[in-house]
Amino acid sequence: MKTNYDFLKELKTQGQLKPLMLTYGLPTHYSSWMEYYEYHLQHPELSYTELSYYLPATRSTIHRAITFLEKAFEKNI
Repeated sequence: MKTNYDFLKELKTQGQLKPLMLTYGLPTHYSSWMEYYEYHLQHPELSYTELSYYLPATRSTIHRAITFLEKAFEKNI
């Protein structure tokens, strides 16, 4: 099953993420959230608080980002 991160990563790889943000209002913070998630994947032993020491975000923002990106992608048509 694909996660929200997998879906957004595909869009970024295809060069579609930025146009969707600019044209259709996809939240621009998804780009930074993806960076936080990638850092989390590289350092899985760090807590959200510890991650906030290395990333330009609060513990709660990092928690929201990781929780959102780990969720299964749901296609709502």
